[in-house]
Amino acid sequence: MVTASPTVSESGSLTFSGMTMNKLVVIAVLSLCGACYQYAAFQPSTSTLGQAVRIQLTDAGTSHVASLVGPGASYLDGNLTSLTDSSFTVSVVDLGRINGTEETWKGEQVTVSRSEAASIELRKAAPGRSAALTAALVGGAALVARAMGAGEGIIRTRVGGGSTGQ
Repeated sequence: MVTASPTVSESGSLTFSGMTMNKLVVIAVLSLCGACYQYAAFQPSTSTLGQAVRIQLTDAGTSHVASLVGPGASYLDGNLTSLTDSSFTVSVVDLGRINGTEETWKGEQVTVSRSEAASIELRKAAPGRSAALTAALVGGAALVARAMGAGEGIIRTRVGGGSTGQ
């Protein structure tokens, strides 16, 4: 386990094991913004090959893919690699099970007939969620930094009144 104890550097910056608070905020924001996606129904076509999709399986689909991915699959997330009038093929990167567990896969190809797919949805960025998450993370980091004393001395009072930002 890695623990980081806060210290104040010679320049007055708050650091955690050699990392400034600014770097920690950037790392946190970038790592969590990857979760800001939503799925929306769409009509698959050759122009959507290579796009990230989610296939929700029917009971028959769950039974059919059991020999390929194990029992109890609920949905397959991956890139749509091919489609025909009767089936979809995806390179699976995530798999959800009926019991609520999720698994990461390495792009294994799985073909599902259209009749075994309850739905197919396109993965799209969710700008509103991304903005809200970023605002919450930056605001939270600022509150933590303030509570830990970072930022003290940023505003100084001049002799003779008034204050200036530095």
